[in-house]
Amino acid sequence: EARLLLATLFQLTVPGAASIYYGDEVGLSGGEDPGSRGAFPDEVPAAAADLLSAFRALLRLRRDSEVLRTGSWELGHVEGAAFAYRRVSGAEALAVAINNSDTTVSLPLGASSGCHQAWGTGTATNDGEEAWIRDLPARSGAVVRL
Repeated sequence: EARLLLATLFQLTVPGAASIYYGDEVGLSGGEDPGSRGAFPDEVPAAAADLLSAFRALLRLRRDSEVLRTGSWELGHVEGAAFAYRRVSGAEALAVAINNSDTTVSLPLGASSGCHQAWGTGTATNDGEEAWIRDLPARSGAVVRL
């Protein structure tokens, strides 16, 4: 689930049309034929509630943030399997941090006079010149408004 959520975070925050295959938002799995993905469940499994909530929050963020749909994309800091990038459009800027590593990391997000966390884990901070996402756990991500 953590990797699925990271892939979804990436897909919903990079340029281009996002596509979610039915059932991903509730962790529906599949396999080889004839065990390929079946019908969507009538009720969301209780174990999938947090995953569905995270998908909904990311979709709302994309819908409500013009910069995620039309802004430019700038690669930021890269540290092993963790990286950050920015989406910028006019005065609006968001930074996205993705940690696909096995350890907690802190990543600089670029020059900014202020910041606040819009989604995810870790802690958004500003040292006066640069925004950071600190203590981003393994296999997690964050979106920060700059």
